[in-house]
Amino acid sequence: LIQDQLTHIIYNKLSNLELKSLPFGLKNGKIGLALFLALYSEYFHNLHARNLTEKILELLINDKKISSDTLLDGKLGLAWALLYLNRKEIIDNRSITSTGIVNNIYKEFNMRYFASPIPVINDKLFSVGIFLQMKLSSEDSLENFYVHEKLINLVDECERLLTQSIDYVYTPEELSLPMLHSLQYFLQECIHKKISTYKALSLLPEIEKRYAQLIDIPIHHKVIFYFLHNEEEVPHIPLMNPIESVKFIGEIGFFSLLYVKPQLFHNTLHNIV
Repeated sequence: LIQDQLTHIIYNKLSNLELKSLPFGLKNGKIGLALFLALYSEYFHNLHARNLTEKILELLINDKKISSDTLLDGKLGLAWALLYLNRKEIIDNRSITSTGIVNNIYKEFNMRYFASPIPVINDKLFSVGIFLQMKLSSEDSLENFYVHEKLINLVDECERLLTQSIDYVYTPEELSLPMLHSLQYFLQECIHKKISTYKALSLLPEIEKRYAQLIDIPIHHKVIFYFLHNEEEVPHIPLMNPIESVKFIGEIGFFSLLYVKPQLFHNTLHNIV
């Protein structure tokens, strides 16, 4: 399969990278590398990739220098990745709960996030919403109830972001493309999980309105918006040179993983090939 061939090429390239040269983050960093290697080791039963994964995760968990706590660049991305691998049963629950790493990261993030009157403005994505969607489970527990309540509060925050301005500070028109489709993903997940369904449904047209006002939209963002809006279909993709194609597929692959939408990647790759 072409997907397997492409994956092997990426693995051979990434497995030889110098770790010191990489930033911390989930996107284009050590967290993303560890996540790819973990999934590769599981799918292809590759022991070398598994050992590399464990080495990198240990370095990340013990890194005391990183100050960013966002999803893309900071510690919340590490917590998300650990939860993701746990949901996939690639790492067991004990490795997360024994150190308390996920809860500790979230508590630290939570204190900073909700201390700010406009916490999302300096973030590239709706980090807290994406993380809590991953953290929510089907367990009947106090912690899960707390996460559910937070998600309800975040739907209200989506309403503020999409419909309200703060003089001299913020307007909804300033929301970036990644922020818009991360809000779209978050609200759709809330609808699917029956969390503030009516309000979440009423806010999706606001995202479409903001999107319609934008010009010169990069093709990977167009594909993501189209996919989320059109029930997993992807639009026509124009011809690109090899370098553009690789970058495009990389972006689609990342958001396909982040939004837990594997068909986004598969359908896009099928359209290109």
